Amino acid sequence: MDLIPLDMELPKQPSFSWDLPIMKILLIILSAYTGLSICQAQQSDSDRKATQLLSGMYEVVSWHDGTALHTPPAVVGRWSLIKGNVMCIIHNRVNPDESKSAIGWGYGSISDGIFTIAYPEFITTKGSKEGSIIDQSSPFEGERKYKITFTSYGILMKSFEGTQTWEIHKDKMVYTDHEWGPDKKYAQRTWKRLTE
Repeated sequence: MDLIPLDMELPKQPSFSWDLPIMKILLIILSAYTGLSICQAQQSDSDRKATQLLSGMYEVVSWHDGTALHTPPAVVGRWSLIKGNVMCIIHNRVNPDESKSAIGWGYGSISDGIFTIAYPEFITTKGSKEGSIIDQSSPFEGERKYKITFTSYGILMKSFEGTQTWEIHKDKMVYTDHEWGPDKKYAQRTWKRLTE
């Protein structure tokens, strides 16, 4: 093996130097990205508490249509919010000759004391065994937002329009809508919690 003499000069490696403006730009981009990621990953304590209380799966136990109170099997349904995903299925068989079913899925989130929900996919059927009508329009356009207020029983969420409210308890939720569906009728559904 050949030894390199100590007095021999080694070849110089090419030097690399960051230009100061490029370093500043990269640092700004990295800081912005990191800050944005941290903000998105964190919810306030109250938003986290509201999300935990609302999240889960629920089953219809009653439906008041403004005139009468209906219970299963005349009315049945499920609603869930799990990891930001919303799913709703409702069957109304109060009038067997004109049953109605609605199936929707979308997203829901809580941020800055506001619950935001949307159903970009929604299908409603109406009719009987002899024939049905299918409607693919959502019950509302785009997103609907609700202001969250903590109460002695849990949380109250009221739409910015003031026509819909959700009362969320540990074991149930009560949804009241003064303009539900295409006919803008009163509806109040009580749901029991199925998940812990």
